[in-house]
Order: sequence, then structure tokens, then C-alpha cells
Amino acid sequence: MNVLWVSDGKAGHENQVLGLLERMGELTDLSITKTAPISLFEGFTRSLSPTSEHYDFVIAAGSHTHTSLWWFGFQYRMPRVVLMRPSLLGHSANFRIIPAHDRVKADANTFVTQGPMNRVQAGDPSGPAIAVIGGISKHFDWDNAQVWNQMEPWLKAHPDAKIYDSRRTPDAYRHQLAERYANQYVPVEQSRLGELASAMSQARAIWVTPDSASMVFEAWSTRAEVTRCEMNSLGTRVAKAVTGDAPDQPLNEAKRAAAWLLEKIENY
Repeated sequence: MNVLWVSDGKAGHENQVLGLLERMGELTDLSITKTAPISLFEGFTRSLSPTSEHYDFVIAAGSHTHTSLWWFGFQYRMPRVVLMRPSLLGHSANFRIIPAHDRVKADANTFVTQGPMNRVQAGDPSGPAIAVIGGISKHFDWDNAQVWNQMEPWLKAHPDAKIYDSRRTPDAYRHQLAERYANQYVPVEQSRLGELASAMSQARAIWVTPDSASMVFEAWSTRAEVTRCEMNSLGTRVAKAVTGDAPDQPLNEAKRAAAWLLEKIENY
């Protein structure tokens, strides 16, 4: 099965697409071609050009990819697959995979997941503990001292823990981590592709800030003991999704969605 993936390069979006495609690859042979979004003019030009290429579907995540999703679907006469709540052109997608916090109802062509899909596969929870730190977001009021005062006792209880931050982590917090936990701290710039997902899958315990739904649902996709940092919620849909009751672990929403989508594509 040949897949055309329109990527905007954002790590959170790519994480969801890769999680889905990796699980689909366990069910069927996949060949993936990755491309950047194209302009309206380029899409129109390409749609007029004959092509011998063949794809079984095109997939995209992120509002900046939806115009390209529409054009590629038109050019190659193939089904369009969109992840997350779509924009106007995203509604042209034949199949939609959307997290429940986006408040979209499931139907014959819409699959609703518990939170964003991800690449984490639950393994044997015998590895080192992991602290996963986010940062400034529109879902929670970040306070360095509030987060630090909750993280430190957890780290003392898990002295072997590795600490991972994100590109949203405030510089002042990163400096504190580098000074106090130099041997445990892995700055986002030094984290290899897939390293965090691999570490989380084997972690016996995970401490996570709730400002990123992706990070929280990644933690819930493991068999680890998960501790959520308490932060002041700004009442968004995402904030409500990650502060409610924890689901039964381990989640594997990418696997569920992959089976659903494969059946849809095969019967398209």
C-alpha cells in the first residue's frame, strides 16, 4: 500500500501520523512518501499535469496541510485522511481520525480516539523512571516554582530518573535543570528521534506536566505508574481532557485507528 504523507514538520503532528502509520505497517506492507505542503497555485498546476504515480491514500495533520491534502486527493484520485479536527478544506477528507476532546461525533467515516495518537508502545515497565516537562501553553498557567516544587520530591523518590524537556520549556527552568540535574537532564536539542518514546515505553514510572495532551496520553500508553503535575487549568477542552480520570492503561489508540482505517481504505 502506497501512502502520500503531507507534513508541516511540526513534531506533535508528525508523532500522530507516524504512530498511525507504524501500526498500519504491522498489518500490511506500507511504502510512505513524505512531502511538504504546496501552495494553491502549485496545487492547481500539478492537478493539470499527467502523472504515472499511484498512491492508495493521502494523509495529513495540521491546518496548514489541508489545502495540499485536498489538491493531492484530487490529482491522484485517492481518498484523503485527516488527523485532528479539520479546517474548512480539511472537511473534504474522506476519513477523519480525531481525538475526543475535539468534540466531534464518530460516524461511518470518523474515528474518535482517546486523546492524540502517538508512537509509544507499552513494554515491560522495568526501565528507569522518566520526567517529561512541557512549558508555556494556552491550556494551563505555567509557574516555574509550582512545577519545580512538585517535580523535586518525585525525583528524590526516583533518583535514576531521566528528565526530558520540550521546546516550550521556559529558559529559566531549563537553566535550573542543567545546574541541578546535569547527569539526568536530556535537553530537547540532544534527544534523538524516537528516544523519548522508547524510554517511556519501558519506564516503570512517569512524571508529566499536563500542558501537552500528547505527552499525557503518551504516558497513559505505557504500563508505568503515571503522576501528573498539578497546574492551574485555563479551562480549555485539552485541559479538561488531561485532568479528568485517567483511562485504563495501556492505551493503544494508534493500533485501534490503524485497523479501522485499513478496512476503510481497502473497501474504498
